[in-house]
Amino acid sequence: ELSKVLDRATQENMKDLLRGIKFVLNTQDLELKIKPYVMKDGTVVINAWCDSDYAGDKDSRKSVTGFLVFINGALVSWKSRLQKTVGLSSAECEYYAMTEVAQELLYIKQVLEFLKVEMQLPMTVYCDNRGAIYMANNASTARTKHIDVRYHFIRDLEGIIEFKYTKTADNLADPYTKNLPNEQFKRLTGLYFRSTKEEGNEEYSDVGVNDVKGRRKGVGESTQDRGTRKYKDVHGESKTGSETQGVPQKPKDG
Repeated sequence: ELSKVLDRATQENMKDLLRGIKFVLNTQDLELKIKPYVMKDGTVVINAWCDSDYAGDKDSRKSVTGFLVFINGALVSWKSRLQKTVGLSSAECEYYAMTEVAQELLYIKQVLEFLKVEMQLPMTVYCDNRGAIYMANNASTARTKHIDVRYHFIRDLEGIIEFKYTKTADNLADPYTKNLPNEQFKRLTGLYFRSTKEEGNEEYSDVGVNDVKGRRKGVGESTQDRGTRKYKDVHGESKTGSETQGVPQKPKDG
């Protein structure tokens, strides 16, 4: 966004720049958590999450596509880019996003086949728009016949890619398309990022197995809830507040 106004920057753009610098400084300790799980039969499981906003670009009214691809729970591919076509509805924009992630999955599939790596099919793509999923699984109607044929190829991927619905609150690609509240942003990105300043992030490993709901215990918990659970695991009893975070309490007088 900032690159679009290099020759006509305003005070508002300067605020956006400072906001971006602040974000970089506050997240410089984050790193990807690459800890794939291993299937008993030795096969590879590929899952993806995709999302789109609606007419987010104020100048062109185009939308933003965002997607994440996991192999055995490890994040291997991600993208956030302006779509090439203006969508007439939110479902249509999500449909474009599903097409883009399908192209990425087909490429990854070809690479794995070249390396003679066995994978489980169909690969699963999670989307938070039921209308887009319906469009992907059914023939064109009067409301969708205007969509370019380059996007309709996903209808021929039966048995290779399966599209499933997920709640917006559980869509891991949501931070790649729009600004989110701080807590929701940290909850979603915390599933595949970890801070080098923190210890004990083992609960962030099984992302992408089947669904966000199937995550191992601890994923999606608040910081305080995780601290309470860990204290229980170690001490066999529950305490709350800063004690569960490992912060010593100030001694009382006397």
